[in-house]
Amino acid sequence: GRAMKIVYNDDSLKEYIDQALFISEKYPLLIDRFLETAVEFDIDALADSTDCVISGIMQHVEAAGIHSGDSTSILPYHNISKQAIAAMKEYTRMLAKSLNVIGLMNVQYAVQNDTVYVIEVNPRASRTVPFVGKATAIPVVKIATRVMLGEKLCDLRNEYNLKDCDELGMKHMAIKEPVFPFSKFVKSGVYLGPEMRSTGEAMSLANDFPEAFAKAYQAANMQLPLSGAVFISVNDQDKNHRMLAIARSLYDMDFDLVATAGTWQFLTDNGIECKKVYKVGEEGRPNIFDSIKHGKVDFVINTPRGEKALHDEEAIGAASVLSNVPFVTTIEAAEASVQAIGCIRHQEFGVK
Repeated sequence: GRAMKIVYNDDSLKEYIDQALFISEKYPLLIDRFLETAVEFDIDALADSTDCVISGIMQHVEAAGIHSGDSTSILPYHNISKQAIAAMKEYTRMLAKSLNVIGLMNVQYAVQNDTVYVIEVNPRASRTVPFVGKATAIPVVKIATRVMLGEKLCDLRNEYNLKDCDELGMKHMAIKEPVFPFSKFVKSGVYLGPEMRSTGEAMSLANDFPEAFAKAYQAANMQLPLSGAVFISVNDQDKNHRMLAIARSLYDMDFDLVATAGTWQFLTDNGIECKKVYKVGEEGRPNIFDSIKHGKVDFVINTPRGEKALHDEEAIGAASVLSNVPFVTTIEAAEASVQAIGCIRHQEFGVK
């Protein structure tokens, strides 16, 4: 994802080319159409010249457009059609055969309205292989090594009871959660995009998604609040039924809601009680930066729109990091966080 950017208009494209790139025949510029609001998947596979096993089908919590290394991945997948899963498995086998893969392979897909798009294919091991091996208890690396040394996958199927991961009948949910260095690099910005920012990852196992997500957050040193004030500021596209459901859930759990003007209007128009706060650039104090800095906010939901976070959003992110306030920057992460908070409030965690 290095030097990759999502641009929304001609002016942004021109600005990006003027500032960031030296373009020549040696250094060409690749332009793709960006699939907004698509669901992204990582698929790991083991293959030889005649056989292919789908060892992992990981669904990203965040929509496509976030670097796969920065996305929260869940295994097994949920809320996706059987047709889309079947298509991804078929495409993976076709790619493995066409590329003559011997060993490991990773494919990234985007699914939009049940149409499956191939983002990229890597005929090698990926960063998800250790996660898949631990989540499924299948020694993926050992099997791949034996295949690369000449053994046949069909012979190893019986020895390891090898099946596609969605046929293993997993009774638990596994989550891979990225760990970010924002506290060390406050001025670098905290908003996720095509460039990878994470410097590590944590993993959790649980019986269901809310508990697994809560554990993953805690393992990644993000302590979700059980009470207090939540600041919400979302872009116009995220002012929808999903955001309303998030806000209502938080309100029903007795959180105080705080929002900047646009989001405040949206929430109050839909019957959700909320307090209005000034943006950083607006006249009037205290503004949202002051509130976070002085400990008046316990959780931040801020979803910037477009390819560059505005001054206000950068200030919110910096204040959150400096004050050790947990924050999310996508609507998907906000939904998962609310489920996790509800889980922490109502059940004891065991060890799996």
